[in-house]
Amino acid sequence: MNLSEWSRGRRVCCSSLREGECVRVLPVVLVFDPRGWESQVGDLCYGSIDDRWRRCGGFNASKLAQKIFSFDSAGMAIFGPFSTVRAQSANDPRFAAAHAYLADLLDPNSAAFRRLNQIAAGVTERTNLAGGAFALEQVYHAKRREDVFLESHRKYIDVQLVLAGAERMEVIDISRLTVSEPYLAERDLIKYADSTATSHLRMNAGNVAIFFPADGHLSRLLPDAGPVLVRKSVVKVPVG
Repeated sequence: MNLSEWSRGRRVCCSSLREGECVRVLPVVLVFDPRGWESQVGDLCYGSIDDRWRRCGGFNASKLAQKIFSFDSAGMAIFGPFSTVRAQSANDPRFAAAHAYLADLLDPNSAAFRRLNQIAAGVTERTNLAGGAFALEQVYHAKRREDVFLESHRKYIDVQLVLAGAERMEVIDISRLTVSEPYLAERDLIKYADSTATSHLRMNAGNVAIFFPADGHLSRLLPDAGPVLVRKSVVKVPVG
């Protein structure tokens, strides 16, 4: 997968960049050098040299290039540590209730933290939030790739927090997918045929992913370490 394929539908401006310059794809940073492009998402790094995801030793943001092109991140997946994701979405009032709830959930002394840690495996419980949002607190064992599917939503934005355990997620613009099951209004769900063109995320405890209606996504995937019990909350935020 090259940069143009990865960025399709992501509104990334990559023209006329010179060595050392970069594009900030919130919260991803794409850095150009003569060998190709690299991006870092958490502890994952993608480079066109390898044409695959690989572990990255990290970088010093202060040493990144002289120019940063930023843009409106609305309607585009955001992922990373909760503090980063909250900062990137703080100006959108739709996420106010979700931010407050997730901050509380991450506090080991909170009732929300204790509640989710007491849920049994295989159980999902709903918690209503302000502004029409609600949270689905769930506990499950991460699954194999063939046991999950790509999906998107129309009425709600997904804000997914891994509280304990780890899993992998995938994301791709829905314009690049083929619908396998049409929209079910009662479940706010569209299902898609599988795709090998997705971008991959490694989600550890404390990481959050926001998926907008244009983001086809799947989750619950087994992490590299193998079978694991995941404690997670998915906040459903009304689109508008």
